[in-house]
Amino acid sequence: VEDCKDGKYKISFLPCQPGNFDLQISIHPPGLPAEDVAGSPFKIVVASSTEVTRIGLEGEPQKPRIAESNSQSGILGTVFHPSGVDFDHSGRYLFVVDQGNHRILVFDLKDPEGSRPVYSYGRKGTGPEDLDTPCDIVVDEENHVIVSDLLNHRLQVLDFVPRTASLRHRTSIESAFEFPKGLGLTDRHQILVCDSGNHRVQVLDTVDNFRLVRTIGCQGSVDGQFTNPLDATVNRAGEIFVSDSTNRIQVFDAEGNFLRAFGAKGKKDGFFNHPASLAVSDEDVLFVCDQGNRRIQAFRASDGTFLHKWGAKKTKKGAEAEANEDDEAPAEPVIVEPELGKPMGIAVNAHGHIVVSDYENNMIWSY
Repeated sequence: VEDCKDGKYKISFLPCQPGNFDLQISIHPPGLPAEDVAGSPFKIVVASSTEVTRIGLEGEPQKPRIAESNSQSGILGTVFHPSGVDFDHSGRYLFVVDQGNHRILVFDLKDPEGSRPVYSYGRKGTGPEDLDTPCDIVVDEENHVIVSDLLNHRLQVLDFVPRTASLRHRTSIESAFEFPKGLGLTDRHQILVCDSGNHRVQVLDTVDNFRLVRTIGCQGSVDGQFTNPLDATVNRAGEIFVSDSTNRIQVFDAEGNFLRAFGAKGKKDGFFNHPASLAVSDEDVLFVCDQGNRRIQAFRASDGTFLHKWGAKKTKKGAEAEANEDDEAPAEPVIVEPELGKPMGIAVNAHGHIVVSDYENNMIWSY
């Protein structure tokens, strides 16, 4: 049990087996009878451990791709250069930054037509509620949706209303940003903003009117410095992970002190070519969109141990050539399945559902 010093307590425990359980939490002051906290007992669903090494493999069952369409870009149901993605705390709703169309799309994954958005917000502009090349998105436990508005050099804060699956503008945040890109949330109700043009990460307090808590880093290539930071996230221990254009991932403690780093430019396991997006699962697995290598890599978030990768297959032209090499005149056109192009954003919910936005193929992969 951890006292968060803000009237809340964080309770951590390790389930011994999967299943459905009731979790009873009570307070027992000395000399007084125990009293259940509000909402106790809580319904807990413990899922089986994810087989990380099987994600994305050929022959494994795949979820339908989202927002995949040959229709004209700009209409509801299509995406053009999708970027950041995130789930709400329930894992039911998926939020997609449709960067090329300067809007946010909301998908209800329980809807039979789950590949179609149920709501669209935004248009290109500089007004208080407009967006210009939105980049990343995060959703907190209070259903506040925060978007990095790249070319307007600000954050847009929206309220999500699950009852109507709609978004409403709440406020805009300007904190001397220059091209804000990746966003991350901490258990301390703080948001990490990759202030890319200023080569730093800003840490803001979301419950104190987005007050600046601290900045992490400055321009440079040594430990603790950044060159155009790309994305940020935290692991289960509260350590902060930041990727940047030097093709490495640096790790800091909750106070912003440098701890360690891993990665360099390359194609081997554990190497990167533009690590555009980061996400950590509830099982403490770090997923990295290794964009230039057209793949996703997975690591143990506690120590950076490489676990798995998928993507980086043969090109579409190579697939077509292979399919036709024994056929002089095929009777029907060869249908070539798309392959992971330029992964731009990644998110994973509590159910183990992983989504990856594909900036090149204009779709959302689902695993």
